[in-house]
Order: sequence, then structure tokens, then C-alpha cells
Amino acid sequence: YDPPFGTPKATRSEAKAKRVNLRISPRKLNDICRPIRGLSCHEALMQLKLSKKPKAEMVSVCLRNAVNAAMNNFNMDYKRLYIADVNVGKGTTQKKLRRHSRMRMGTAYAYRSHLWMTVKEQPWEKGEIRIGKKGTKLAVLAERERMNKELQEKYADILQTFEDVDYNYDFGDIKADKKSVKK
Repeated sequence: YDPPFGTPKATRSEAKAKRVNLRISPRKLNDICRPIRGLSCHEALMQLKLSKKPKAEMVSVCLRNAVNAAMNNFNMDYKRLYIADVNVGKGTTQKKLRRHSRMRMGTAYAYRSHLWMTVKEQPWEKGEIRIGKKGTKLAVLAERERMNKELQEKYADILQTFEDVDYNYDFGDIKADKKSVKK
């Protein structure tokens, strides 16, 4: 099935990105990467943004690098990109001293890990249901877009009033010193 008229052809089928020596253990990094495997890139970025784990930002940076490489270098369509492969590997391990009571010492390990990500463009198919293996159905995405447009049209005047207000207040050169503030 051919893409719609005017859609440029991609020069490659996949784009890759990697990050090495991330300061997180491979097990924890794999826990972050597991839910996004097979998702469309847009959904994966949303999942990573809403993740409670603070190191999810590192994975989203790698994903954004892969998406930018796919779009800018290989002429792929962002709406059709999905995560084909995410690999997590063991990096260097650093030994440190851990102090115990009574001047005794133990060993502590600082783990690092590597992350490789592959992004592919899903080929056009007739009657396709979703982008990626586990992505949201296209009908649901179209319904969300329609609802967003309706809400923007319905509340356009209210949104315009918020855009017109200037929130940059000028307080002059007011400085609070300890002497001038009364208790």
C-alpha cells in the first residue's frame, strides 16, 4: 500500500541512538525501558514524561536523539515512528569504600550501563489498527484530536483573554533588609 500523495519517501528503514556509561544500574534502567518497547514514539515520550522514576529523563533523551536522527537524516514521518528495539547493557563498575563502624571498611559498587535504541517507521498498510506493537489504536487517537479541536474552538475566547493579560509585574527596586522588616 502506497503512502498518501505528497508524503516523502524515507531513505532508510531505521534510525539508531545510543548512550553509554549512564549512572544507573542496568537492572533499574531495564525497568524503565520495559514498558516503552513496541510503543509509538509519541506515546513512549508521554510515558517517560509521566514516569515517577527520575532517571527516565535519560531514556527520553536517547529516544529524542533517535527520533531527530530519523526525521532529519533519513526523512521519516514522526507520526509513523515506533520503538523497534531497546537494549540495555552492562557498563563499567567502579569499586568504592564503604565505611562501617569501628574503623572497618567494606566495598560498595557504582554501576553504569549502556543504552541502545532503534526506531523504525511503520510501513503504510490498508486498514491498519495502530502504530507499533502495543500502541494506542488510531481510531482513539483521531477521536482525541477531534475532541481537542472542539474544546479549543469552544473555549477560544477564554483562552484569548489569558493570552492578552500581561503577568510581568514591575516591583521596582524593593529590597527587604533585616532592619526594615518588622517582627
